[in-house]
Amino acid sequence: MNSERAPDFEKITDVKARKKAFFGYLLPEVQRQNSEIIELRNRIKDERISDNKMTALKKYYKFKDDASIEDLLSSVDIVPTSLVLAQAAYESSWGRSRFAKYYHNYFGLWCFKKGCGVVPLRRDKKATHEVAKFASLSKGIAYYMRSINR
Repeated sequence: MNSERAPDFEKITDVKARKKAFFGYLLPEVQRQNSEIIELRNRIKDERISDNKMTALKKYYKFKDDASIEDLLSSVDIVPTSLVLAQAAYESSWGRSRFAKYYHNYFGLWCFKKGCGVVPLRRDKKATHEVAKFASLSKGIAYYMRSINR
């Protein structure tokens, strides 16, 4: 888990330096999570996973209880590093958005339960969505990867 404090991307005025700092900050966590996903996939394939863990995984990935291993493997998969980094860069304006800076949301992820996140400043009065907030970079990336894999 990347416990480092995020660089202040706003203060890095040189574009090349900002990109290097951004990728340097996010890349280790993306790689770590993809490695964990590979290990989990291998455990599922080799049936080295308890029934309780299998039930928890089905719930986490929103599968029914009778879902097969093949069904689960369709969602327990790595996400290309380039995709994760490109979307994070685009959605967070290279880490400068307030959602990235204060809430570890580099991907523009929304949630739909009152209080689940942060109300956008210019949200339409009839809208109910919030921008998701996460306790850490690790949790934000994990949520994004699960969302992509559903």
